[in-house]
Amino acid sequence: SWGDPDAVILPRSSCKMLQALPLLESGAGAGLTSEQLALACASHSSEPGHLSLAASMLARAGHAEAALACGPHVPLSPDVAALVAREGRTLTPLWSNCSGKHAGMLALAAYHGWPTAGYERAAHRVQERILVEVSRWTGTPQDAVGQAVDGCTAVCFALPLSAMALGYARLAASADPSAVRIREAMM
Repeated sequence: SWGDPDAVILPRSSCKMLQALPLLESGAGAGLTSEQLALACASHSSEPGHLSLAASMLARAGHAEAALACGPHVPLSPDVAALVAREGRTLTPLWSNCSGKHAGMLALAAYHGWPTAGYERAAHRVQERILVEVSRWTGTPQDAVGQAVDGCTAVCFALPLSAMALGYARLAASADPSAVRIREAMM
């Protein structure tokens, strides 16, 4: 290691693959294409294909864009951001680089019949279910995983860098069907 591997970090978007595990393990993500699953596991740059995938994920779960709690972000792609500025487009939550993750969270709530309002908050069953997976894969007890609010309004977990590394090593080596599907989608 270099530095302090036990330093507590907020992995933010780096945690998206772990946050997507409940979507697959519950069955809610069974019909997702590899592209849709990849969008749930990663930040996107608001290119037309990304917006279309996020919209298709929402439609599949029976939700309109208004259900997204993430709010808009300026596109990560400088080219797309420049185009948006030139055209004077109004950004919507679909343009958030986290809209795929949020669409996955809404799909998880819908699948279980949980309320969708507040799905991004710590006390919601979606976030509680995600916390179970973060704890399981990183080896960090649930009560030792800190929680904060990310820029996209969803829970962001705080845990030691070494625990995050362990979580990703386990995800990379696991024969668990959900882990395998995520790895395949991300290739």
